[in-house]
Amino acid sequence: MRIWFKFLLWPFMVLLGIGLFGACAPEPATQTNVYQQRTISLNAKENGPAFARINLEVPIAYDTLLQWVHYSDCNSCHRYKHRFLSKRNCLHQENGWFDPLTCVDTLARLTITHELESTGLTAFDTAEVRGFVFSKNRDRAARKAPPLVWLASRLEKIDGTNFIILDYNQIGPDRTSSSRIEARSVINGRDVIFEFESGTVSYPDFRTHAYHTLRTLAIQSVPES
Repeated sequence: MRIWFKFLLWPFMVLLGIGLFGACAPEPATQTNVYQQRTISLNAKENGPAFARINLEVPIAYDTLLQWVHYSDCNSCHRYKHRFLSKRNCLHQENGWFDPLTCVDTLARLTITHELESTGLTAFDTAEVRGFVFSKNRDRAARKAPPLVWLASRLEKIDGTNFIILDYNQIGPDRTSSSRIEARSVINGRDVIFEFESGTVSYPDFRTHAYHTLRTLAIQSVPES
């Protein structure tokens, strides 16, 4: 009699245990808890009309947006920059042909850089991926810097646009390690670079966040008169 009672009671105990576990288990984090939707305009010339608008999702931790023109020593060398980062990060806005201040941060950031005027560029192709990798390796060797640790170099289509993806770690002059992901494309004849940086290779979820942002890009080109 006791044996049969145990067999009858066992299914109810299993169901009760599952119910209690489900009630106590934490809900999985949703994207709304991690990312925020942002929109930026890429301007033709300083304070000029937009040649494109970009919708993207960036980490909520990036609570600050800096926008400025980085002037250099020639008109065609000027670049517009849009930087998403935490207000706890280094807020320096580099300028000029040579800027001696270098930020050494453990936090991550995203900088979108583009030319002010169209140079007539056309979409990147696979051959240019190899060219960018060769150029970066050559520059490191010329400066006698430790070689880059390559994690990825490829051509990828995002929102119908060709992007060159360069993903690597590097050792700086002070022997600190950092991570970089560069996503480079051509929008309305301009070179546009999405550069994800982390001051340390151990920054949590750096690459997860960076690739999520890239996958959410929605690019709207604006016709220019």
